[in-house]
Amino acid sequence: GRGFSVDEDVGVSAHPVVVLGYSAWQRTFGSDPQIVGKTVIMNGQANTVIGVAPPAFNGVMPMLVPALYIPFSQVQQVTARDPKVLEDRGENAMNVVARLKPGVTVAQASDRLATINRQLLEAYPKRTRDGCCSSGSRKRGSIRRSARRKCR
Repeated sequence: GRGFSVDEDVGVSAHPVVVLGYSAWQRTFGSDPQIVGKTVIMNGQANTVIGVAPPAFNGVMPMLVPALYIPFSQVQQVTARDPKVLEDRGENAMNVVARLKPGVTVAQASDRLATINRQLLEAYPKRTRDGCCSSGSRKRGSIRRSARRKCR
């Protein structure tokens, strides 16, 4: 299988695809080696399985092991959130995880995030809730340093 392509996260629920979590693939689908290409139903909608996450990948939130992964554009399909959730600049349900470019420090990345956050707050003052940025570093699967600060 594979992960998501950029095109699969364009258009609200336009690309109903799913990547199964490894343990869910084992438990729910009996480690079916032919699972890729099959259909699973979520909230009444058919979704094509495009891959299975590697065994060591447990998502990006410590202590949660998702059964499956979907493109963010499908969030309305699997939650009871407001239909405009993807348009709400105040929505804070998304966590972004990235790797630092070689030579870039956590402090430099945090400063850049603060700048971006300030720009968004200025550009969308009525559509953005109190902004904050969060940064940290992970090493060997555990959070080594985490900094959370209110952006000015």
